[in-house]
Amino acid sequence: MKLYLFGLFFLLAAAAFGQQSWVENVQQKLPQIRRAEITKSVPERIFPVSIGGEECADSIALYSFRVESDSGYVFGTNTLLDQAKIQRFVYPGQDRYQITEVGVAFARPDSMIDDLVLSARIYNDINADSTLGRLLATSDSVRIGDVIRPDSLIRFTRFTFPNPPVLDRDSFWVYIDFSDVYEGFGGDIGIYSTLEDCGEGTDVFEVKANGAYTTVENFWGLNAEMFMFTTVDPDVVISTRQPVATYQTTVAPNPTFDQVAISFVPPTSGRYSASLHDLGGRNVRSTASQFYTSDAQINWSLADLPAGLYLYHIDGPQGRQSGKVVKR
Repeated sequence: MKLYLFGLFFLLAAAAFGQQSWVENVQQKLPQIRRAEITKSVPERIFPVSIGGEECADSIALYSFRVESDSGYVFGTNTLLDQAKIQRFVYPGQDRYQITEVGVAFARPDSMIDDLVLSARIYNDINADSTLGRLLATSDSVRIGDVIRPDSLIRFTRFTFPNPPVLDRDSFWVYIDFSDVYEGFGGDIGIYSTLEDCGEGTDVFEVKANGAYTTVENFWGLNAEMFMFTTVDPDVVISTRQPVATYQTTVAPNPTFDQVAISFVPPTSGRYSASLHDLGGRNVRSTASQFYTSDAQINWSLADLPAGLYLYHIDGPQGRQSGKVVKR
């Protein structure tokens, strides 16, 4: 388990930060970024400042951590047990807006961690002591085996928010949670970044194994930002959101190879519906029925569906409860 490398973190942290010999830029074998996808994207899709407005961001980098062979990535997971990477975004000129999704350009995930999951969070700011401000929202999880692999171009894996957060400030922070990776026995996943000196290292934070926060500029001596985007919607209509409910839902077996049973307890009599969606948002199963105040169960066969992560929703008079189902 990666925890045996915990002591390495303190050994390296005691060294002089910013030594370029620590990292290797392996950009010569990377896919390309299509500039038109950024400069001509819809107005509601925003990127870190350097990626959206600088020509230097036409090229991308993947920085490998070279303490030992196959030891992970600067932007992503590595032998220093980084728990998260955090990117600052700026969206000026709107009194209020909501964030509906986050896109991340992941690089070279190891197959041994396919069944572990990642998620994204939105925070409203970084405090003066370099700790995170208030948590605004957490996305649905994405199975690492389901992240979008690059081909000739980098590709973005999307994290959606069941309850999109509403913001009223010009900047916010996107937190990519890697903590589940360290429950496994090795394996890493990276995030593509800009080249050195193409971006602001102070706009990217790392969460270390001991819970400390630091910027990549302070720790690695790099001024770069991650290839990520957020989709924002300035037309905020809070009243139309589905309230979050608790129906004491259980899913078994989970993961499953075929049959799955979703059980819940209706708190009041009424019409309840269940639906299952793939990560692209496509509805692959749905059931609706009248249930009373007793245990309810919905059974689905998933034999015809490809392996991957699916999201279920139970909708009823009190609102919606959501969760995930893993099909193997």
